[in-house]
Amino acid sequence: MNAHNFFFTKRVNTGERALASLQKYKRAKDILISFVSDNYKKKDLPASEISISFIFKLKQF
Repeated sequence: MNAHNFFFTKRVNTGERALASLQKYKRAKDILISFVSDNYKKKDLPASEISISFIFKLKQF
């Protein structure tokens, strides 16, 4: 997510993308970090551990 947001920021700075979109991506990142921390007691989670259960729990978070 950090790489995506970094490159998206560059596009916002050149006027190719809207600042509001970047803010939404940053908020999504914050929510995901909080969710993983609260539910899995980890700072990061490998993509291989993401399951349907993970998605349903995140949706309800």
